[in-house]
Amino acid sequence: MNEIMNSVIIKSKSVFLIVSLLLVASCGLLDDDDDPVQPPSVTYSETTLNATFFQAGNSLAPEINWNGNQGSLSIATPVTGLSVNTTTGVLSWTKDLPLGIYNVEVVVANSAGQIIVNFTLSNPLQGLFTGTLTVSAGTGPFELEFYPDGNLTGSWLGSTFTGTWTRNESTIEVNYTYDESGNLVSLKGTLENGVQPVYKGEWYFGHNQASSSQGPFEVMLN
Repeated sequence: MNEIMNSVIIKSKSVFLIVSLLLVASCGLLDDDDDPVQPPSVTYSETTLNATFFQAGNSLAPEINWNGNQGSLSIATPVTGLSVNTTTGVLSWTKDLPLGIYNVEVVVANSAGQIIVNFTLSNPLQGLFTGTLTVSAGTGPFELEFYPDGNLTGSWLGSTFTGTWTRNESTIEVNYTYDESGNLVSLKGTLENGVQPVYKGEWYFGHNQASSSQGPFEVMLN
């Protein structure tokens, strides 16, 4: 009888030990499952960025949590002159960034997944351009200062004027009115990027090129 009881006790202890080991192993698996690798999270202080025409610039660095798994950043659709630091997440642009408004997607990814941060990057025409404008009597100094809101100011032979500008890709059209005489003048030309951007074309009496060309003009960004 004692032998039978001892045998039962030994078997019970063996079963208990096996069950305990299984429980420990399963708890370890649960602990692993409770702490899986997660996709990253990122916070930029601003997602609407304004560039200054023909000047380099950059965004502020974001706060990135890789959640235990280092990844990298990239731009979904490349834009000339625009890049992102693959580690810090800082967006940078060079003076070669073309004019326009860009919707930029920055992809932040690790082995567990990815998130996308959407930016709006605006690079409007702005700055002081100086050069010459030709009339029948000769060529004289001419300047235009473009503002991002579509307005401009300028001068010709000491007479100042105000006006507006519009852009269609590389073509820029200008309408302005001399402050003193009230004469209406318009310009139509192309913006060419090089060592310094150059705006050149023809000028006309009347707004929106109402007459035939009166002569050429050419101004360069200071």
